[in-house]
Amino acid sequence: RTQAIVTYRLVSAGVWMVAVGIILFNIPSLRVVGTSLLGAAGVAGVIAALAAQTMLQNLFAGMQLAFGDALRLEDVVVIEGEWGRIEEITLSYVVVRIWDERRLVLPTSYFKTHAYVNWTRNDPAVLGTILLDADWRLPVDEARAELRRYLTVNPLWDGRSCNMEVNDATGPYMRLRMTISASNPSHQWSLRCEVREHMIRWIVDNHPHCIPRMRVNSYQSVMDVRNGAFPDQQAEAQSIEPSEIQMLLSDAPFEQRKPGPES
Repeated sequence: RTQAIVTYRLVSAGVWMVAVGIILFNIPSLRVVGTSLLGAAGVAGVIAALAAQTMLQNLFAGMQLAFGDALRLEDVVVIEGEWGRIEEITLSYVVVRIWDERRLVLPTSYFKTHAYVNWTRNDPAVLGTILLDADWRLPVDEARAELRRYLTVNPLWDGRSCNMEVNDATGPYMRLRMTISASNPSHQWSLRCEVREHMIRWIVDNHPHCIPRMRVNSYQSVMDVRNGAFPDQQAEAQSIEPSEIQMLLSDAPFEQRKPGPES
């Protein structure tokens, strides 16, 4: 389709030029004018070529782009950080329809000097990744089984890839990396959003203790550890020693003294 449109425009321009030339040479009064124009066309062509280098560069780049088959209509591309589809290819510019209905117009020479991502060059099927943080106590095997169970009932999944691994484990939580596949970029985006939403809901409902939390040690928590205080028992307020503050800052374990039967 892309090549047919470009070929049609080239042939149309050539036909119009030939038609105008035939008309000029068949009218006696205009024949002399036409001959003079042809004589001056050589000099004018050289001057025009020097003055319109950018236009000619885009013209030849558009022909190369159309017939080189590197970019086609409706291809999904990522250009200048924008995700969109190729809407129109001409001899001088290319129109990209961005996902939010904006239009990105680029000269055809841009595609000769800049790199771009074409997601549908040979096959529209793509992979997608999802990153999710969770507490270290989350059973990864159960989460992996739940991911596969959910994908098997989701019509957007094409069945090619389903994987989950711990990508990182620094700080108070670990990072899960899920890899899923879909038949095209649009389905892949929707599937990633749905999987992320489902896994968050599954962790909240089945493993609420594995929700990522930022743990903070306060003065009261140090006193609770020191005196063995529990939610239903209040220890008497005592001053904290500098050595215990140092142990807290260095994450050294405290020896918890639980209250005896007489307390």
